[in-house]
Amino acid sequence: MIKIYKLHPILALVVALSTIITLELFDSKKIRSALAETTLQDIENHFAQACINSLLDKKIIFGDDKNLTFRPNAPVTRAEFAAMITKAFPDTKLVRDSMKFVDIPQDYWADDAIQKSYEMGFLSPYIGKAFNPTLKIKRWQVLTALSVGLKYQASTSLEQNLNKIFEDAEAIPEDAKKAIAAATEKGIVVNYPNVRLLN
Repeated sequence: MIKIYKLHPILALVVALSTIITLELFDSKKIRSALAETTLQDIENHFAQACINSLLDKKIIFGDDKNLTFRPNAPVTRAEFAAMITKAFPDTKLVRDSMKFVDIPQDYWADDAIQKSYEMGFLSPYIGKAFNPTLKIKRWQVLTALSVGLKYQASTSLEQNLNKIFEDAEAIPEDAKKAIAAATEKGIVVNYPNVRLLN
């Protein structure tokens, strides 16, 4: 049975990443976030608190230690997502040559992460040779990037039956359906509170 919950893109990413990443990838005794010692005020009693704390411990995501907040419902940009991806999967093989994005200066804070996430196959240019780093990433784009980058494959029957799983399946872009089906089959799609709505 496939578990599906509805949540905001950052929470989808947090839950998906914490589901994918195993303890074998990280020595959690060596890698501890300073924030793990404190409770972030806006995740206390949150349904994704355990997943958020797990990724904080692994230094894949960060909270605001000054204000003790995480902002779990805040949108995530493509640049922020690239940074999370490269921290979550540091040993992923490169599958593409580098690309010079026309809208990413060399001194941009996420230049290395954007380049590496592209070379690893997780993210692609937005249009042409533009990356569009400040664009808010959509939930289906997060799931597609994870499926493609991790080379998940879905059974043909699931791809053809997405409309039986998601009430809003017709809103999934045609070129993302295979990846969404693969993410669903791998159990990384988490929808809350309505398990039948993807977006």
